[in-house]
Amino acid sequence: LCAVLMTSLRTATLLLVTLSLCFLCLSLVEGREIKWTGQANTAWDAVQNWDCGCIPREEDDVIIDNAPKGVQIGGNPASCKSLQVGGGGAPALLIIQGQLTVGSGGGDVLKNGRVELRSSDGLPFTSVGAFKSSGGSFIFVSGALGGGQFDLKRVNFTEAAAKTIVGDVSIETATVTPGLNAGALFVKGSSTLTIQIMTVEDSFNVFTDDSAKFVVTGETSYSANAGETLRFLGQVQLGSFNVRSATVNVDKTFSAKSINFQSGSPTVNFIGAPELVRTVGTFSGSGVVNAQGGILNVNNFGASSLTVSGATVNFSEGGKNTVTHLILKAGFLQGSDTKTVINAKTSTISGGSLTKGIYLSTQGAILTQNLNIDSSQLKVTTNLQIPDATQLSLSGADFTESLFTVNNSCDVSQGNPFKVVSQQATNFVSLNGRWSGDSVLSLYTSNKGPEGTFDLGNDGSLNVIASTFIAAELEIDNTIDLQSGSIEVSEIRGSSTMTIGGDLIVGKVNAKSISFVNGASSLRSATASVLFALDGGAVSVSDSVTAGQLRIAGGSFSSSNGTLPVRANLVSIVGTAGKTLTDLHIMTDSMQLNCDGECVLVTHGTTFDVGL
Repeated sequence: LCAVLMTSLRTATLLLVTLSLCFLCLSLVEGREIKWTGQANTAWDAVQNWDCGCIPREEDDVIIDNAPKGVQIGGNPASCKSLQVGGGGAPALLIIQGQLTVGSGGGDVLKNGRVELRSSDGLPFTSVGAFKSSGGSFIFVSGALGGGQFDLKRVNFTEAAAKTIVGDVSIETATVTPGLNAGALFVKGSSTLTIQIMTVEDSFNVFTDDSAKFVVTGETSYSANAGETLRFLGQVQLGSFNVRSATVNVDKTFSAKSINFQSGSPTVNFIGAPELVRTVGTFSGSGVVNAQGGILNVNNFGASSLTVSGATVNFSEGGKNTVTHLILKAGFLQGSDTKTVINAKTSTISGGSLTKGIYLSTQGAILTQNLNIDSSQLKVTTNLQIPDATQLSLSGADFTESLFTVNNSCDVSQGNPFKVVSQQATNFVSLNGRWSGDSVLSLYTSNKGPEGTFDLGNDGSLNVIASTFIAAELEIDNTIDLQSGSIEVSEIRGSSTMTIGGDLIVGKVNAKSISFVNGASSLRSATASVLFALDGGAVSVSDSVTAGQLRIAGGSFSSSNGTLPVRANLVSIVGTAGKTLTDLHIMTDSMQLNCDGECVLVTHGTTFDVGL
């Protein structure tokens, strides 16, 4: 009996050992739930720090809910099936300085704990499954984050080290904390980093590969000290972008629903290659936009300053565009082939083009170098200053209005000639204010000489001071004051007064009255250099002509009311074969000459040279 009992006992013991080994093997295969105790130190790879007396494996579920001194992953790679940081009553901190791989356990990983990724060698924190957090905070100092999909509630980017995204990462709230000192975030490969709300409080750089994306779906706020810079170099998509004080540089493809300058006169610079496309729905606030390169598409522009120095800025049809100060150095302000209005308080233009329907209306403007206007219009409502040699080129007019309009004054300082060059010969310059200068002012069509029209509106005046004004046609509804110098036009027409103290060179005049104020005054054609003369052209005046000297050689000099009083110190009338001057009364205080078919000369001591 004893022998039987002993045999049964050995059999039972062997069975228990076998079952224990089986359960152990099964647990080794399926993994365990392991908790951190931290009894020895802060090292992940110390067996004394875990309740199992072992180091977690890739099959194990790891819980760190009580680690106020932190858990550190150092030189040895660490792994687990799932990871939970926080959830207990005490603080929980995980510091990843090496490599950590989380398997497909999923679940709510980061609760009220804290994870710091600060791998100095760029070793990755990867997740095979979904790494999610309902609370806590993720501190991204350095290293790489990626693998499966990270869904994080709060992330702080801090310190001046490289940070890399190598998978799809979603962040509810991201913050770049002060003291970062121009750290850099890299989104690699075809990864996408999506952030709902982002706050940047220091210098920061965002780089993406060509197939990667950096996306902020909600509001991005950038507030930093003067001299600090936020740089986007890659594929960037933002929602509402609020900027305070500092500078933003955009180097590659970029889009934003709006850019709002909120305080401190911040600056946004768009730079890079000509083919790069940037799209912004609305600019607003007191800030500076520098379009230095690429293509900038704008729906509504309301910032205080726009500088274009090489880029193409496209304004959409129907947009509202207002700028305090516009600086056009090079590049294009471009519409959508329909009338697109830009209202500017002041403009400084040293090059570039207005094209495809841009209607630039500016209160005051300084034009220092060449400007091309193609199917567009420049309207200056207060004062246009042209301090140096400048050329204005006009082509492709689609508007019924004049292409170049000045509503108050245009001042051209001494220097080389100022030329307005157009592809068409009519109706391209109008003035409702004052045009004056001491240089040559000329209106040309390309390669055809002076064939443009200069229109003095109801309130316009042309003041020529020791200069030359050249155009094909001059249409006046107000005053021309030629103090000295000369005006050279093929035709003058209008209903106002011309006061001539210089040299007026015309082929045809139709004006209310012409007054010559000194003996040095002259009216001459382009073919005969004589004083106040008409050679083969026509003068029609509805009031009177007062001249220092008068010469009519084979032309038509008539009055719309049938009688033309002409007062002059010396009158020469030279007829041509078959030509009869009619309805001409020439008089001085002491004489009168009536010509009607044949001239009858009545003289009282003054000599006339009359040949008919």
